[in-house]
Amino acid sequence: MNVVRSSTLLILIMAALALGGCKDEEAVPGRGDTGSGGDAGMDVDDATDGFVRPDIDDPGDDTGDILDVSPDVPDAVSDTTDTDVDEPDDADREVDLDTVDEPEVDAPEIPDQQCGNGIIEEPEQCDDGNGNSNTEPNACRQFCVLPRCGDFVIDDGEQCDDGSQNSDTAANACRRTCKEAFCGDGAIDTGEQCDDGDNNDDVAPGACRTSCTPAFCGDGVVDDGEQCDDGNIIDNDSCDAGCQLTNCGNGILDEGEECDDGENNSDSAVDGCRLSCRVAFCGDDVVDTGETCDDGIANSDDDADACRTTCVPATCGDGTTDTGEECDDGEHNSASTPDACRPGCLLPECGDGVFDPSYEECDNGESNSDTDVDGCRTGCIASFCGDG
Repeated sequence: MNVVRSSTLLILIMAALALGGCKDEEAVPGRGDTGSGGDAGMDVDDATDGFVRPDIDDPGDDTGDILDVSPDVPDAVSDTTDTDVDEPDDADREVDLDTVDEPEVDAPEIPDQQCGNGIIEEPEQCDDGNGNSNTEPNACRQFCVLPRCGDFVIDDGEQCDDGSQNSDTAANACRRTCKEAFCGDGAIDTGEQCDDGDNNDDVAPGACRTSCTPAFCGDGVVDDGEQCDDGNIIDNDSCDAGCQLTNCGNGILDEGEECDDGENNSDSAVDGCRLSCRVAFCGDDVVDTGETCDDGIANSDDDADACRTTCVPATCGDGTTDTGEECDDGEHNSASTPDACRPGCLLPECGDGVFDPSYEECDNGESNSDTDVDGCRTGCIASFCGDG
């Protein structure tokens, strides 16, 4: 552009110098015709420099005309009719360069920095030229930046990418890490009942579980309101289905219980389920069906006259000498065994027909006689001299 400006100024200066000698001359009315003198003026064909010179044959004729200038001279100069031209100052040298044909200048080619030219130039991160794309996965983007999560394109390693719609708080949204919504991302998505993100825990009481479900009875953790939690909801073990310690009286037949009628459990009702969740039994201090007596812990097989542990009263033959009994050897009571307790719980005696060697010499029972020859005497002694 400076070369063009300098060329233009040079042409203006030359034109001004040439017109200096033609000041106040009138324009020639026709080419090659001076008008008043037959040979006045100049032949156009002799004007090799494109300017009209004064007629040297007629010094008094100072008329002249400006003919067509050289094709290299801008139209802005050839159209000038003001012959009063002084040395131009800076203001006079201003030319509308838009009307001047710019000459060709052999300037060195300096490549412009440009995203998309296939060359990675600072501050570009990448440049694949025509391969730059804002829609192709893994491509260098059209602003020469590397693909990234949030550019609306699902690249390698990404599960989703909704660009500005990626969110770590909106339900079911593509996360800002370009991962699909998942249990543990801190947002409650469809199918989740809770999600505390990194605070999800399967062992902390009351925590949202790693399955994104609230703490619940049967998860193996004793949470608020639970007395126990054995990881199941089975009633007949030590922890019931409501995560309460199994206890007699809850109306549930738990492990180790024979019965449980809840509020109907009773230690006094005949045949009732006892408060210990045992069925009615001999020794529960209640005379139930099939029992004759029941003194509870006072039942005894050794104490005289006690209710026996089978819940029957004391009887002859139970092995305990009760009131009215002389002896009681239980099943060893015998009507024939020497020295045994006799049936009826009576001690052996002379005349019972059993020879008891511990104190008898004989015993013929009712046949004992003090008069029969050689008979057993009524004192269960053998006959002897002097027995009358």
